[in-house]
Amino acid sequence: MLKEIAVADLRVGMFVHKICGSWIDHPFWRTRFALREAEDVAKLRSSGVERLVIDLERGVDVLPALVPVDEPLSDATPEPAP
Repeated sequence: MLKEIAVADLRVGMFVHKICGSWIDHPFWRTRFALREAEDVAKLRSSGVERLVIDLERGVDVLPALVPVDEPLSDATPEPAP
């Protein structure tokens, strides 16, 4: 499955299927490749490319958003202990 994401969400282990924009906007000669090193992620983030498409069948997905510790998980109030 293909998924378009922001470059800020990139991480090692993803498979880049397509870099959105012109080929001269990024430092890679290929447009389909696995991100195996943190340096490659840093290069893409600093290149000016804003979005790209990843292949979830060939690499990992975006990390889920974390819930802040000080924020309640629901609006329900817990029942008092008997």
